[in-house]
Amino acid sequence: MSVVQPDRVAAERVELRQVPAGLARVLADPEADDPDSQSWAHGYPLPGTRVAARNFVRQAEAAGDGGDGQWGMFQIILRATGEVIGDLGFHGPPDEAGTVEIGYSIVEQYRGRGLVGESAVAICGLAWSRPEVTRIIAQTEEGNEASAGVLRHAGFREDGVADGLRNFSLDRP
Repeated sequence: MSVVQPDRVAAERVELRQVPAGLARVLADPEADDPDSQSWAHGYPLPGTRVAARNFVRQAEAAGDGGDGQWGMFQIILRATGEVIGDLGFHGPPDEAGTVEIGYSIVEQYRGRGLVGESAVAICGLAWSRPEVTRIIAQTEEGNEASAGVLRHAGFREDGVADGLRNFSLDRP
């Protein structure tokens, strides 16, 4: 039996909206701008958004699923304004052991408000809704305390540092 991942996840102050392949192609293009100029916060998309979108498009093309796969990107939308303030998502489907990796970014003016932490909790809930997921991992740069705080807020434990990156994991509850 397959479990269908919803294309939206609502949290208290944010909504996560799945990025379809067409929008991922726009986000991947460094020359592209917001197709609806009122919806993207100043500074979005971030450089990491462009990289994640390119990776998502490559994975969708390799999988032949047209970008409708269940392990992609989500935009973080501020519910109060409808503004896209960042994104987060999966680096791909779970591996053979059931491990899936997440990543995230948010525009500078919305950092430090707990919005990414709230989003990380929501995306982890989405991952746990899939029976094949047994573990979620994430990495941050060694000195990025804010990002480490996001992961701790979501329940991750720190697993050490390697190659300048702090490794975090969260096992299925």
